[in-house]
Amino acid sequence: MTTPQLVQITLSDDERASKKLSSHNLQAALEGLHRDGVCVITNGVDPAHLDKLNERMVPEAKTLYANPQTYRNFGSRRSL
Repeated sequence: MTTPQLVQITLSDDERASKKLSSHNLQAALEGLHRDGVCVITNGVDPAHLDKLNERMVPEAKTLYANPQTYRNFGSRRSL
């Protein structure tokens, strides 16, 4: 039995500009999703966008974590 390999796709410049996968990459992504339930697109998100998202989410996460009513399923203060 072979070990499954996670499908990883690197978008071409044309795919990034058009925001559409080539037929080859689309087929590979669908096969990976069908087999493994996941597919990695290594350059699908601009790191600058992740930085902006992080700026918004970290303060909110700190506020939620400080609230004792927040449900947690991880960490030493988990709700389980």
